[in-house]
Amino acid sequence: MTPILTSRFRDNKFRWHELFNLSWEAEASLDILKGDASDTGLGGIEMQGYDAALIDTDKADPQLFDGGTCMLTYATHDSDAAYAAISASPLAKMMSVPQVPAAKPYKKGRSFTFLGPDQEYFEICESMWA
Repeated sequence: MTPILTSRFRDNKFRWHELFNLSWEAEASLDILKGDASDTGLGGIEMQGYDAALIDTDKADPQLFDGGTCMLTYATHDSDAAYAAISASPLAKMMSVPQVPAAKPYKKGRSFTFLGPDQEYFEICESMWA
């Protein structure tokens, strides 16, 4: 993905610290990246970063999404290959196997979820939004 914006800051230049109730000494980050998918909003991600202790002190629970949780979703054309590669990594904790979610907006494509090395939530989908 191509970085469009990369920003690290500790001041109140963007009123970020006030908005998220952060201490003035805390470093914050904002990154926007764009992939090669067509249409507005597809293939792009926005990431905001703060010290974990400032945002969510609860340990991740694979059975629920607790406060402060966000899930990053990626699309693939081959969920079996993605699942095999990710489940082979000691840095990932698988939460589900590839399956067809019974809810919109998955367009009957298979999806699976896992926790990353810092207990962040990820989802891999074969078909994206309807």
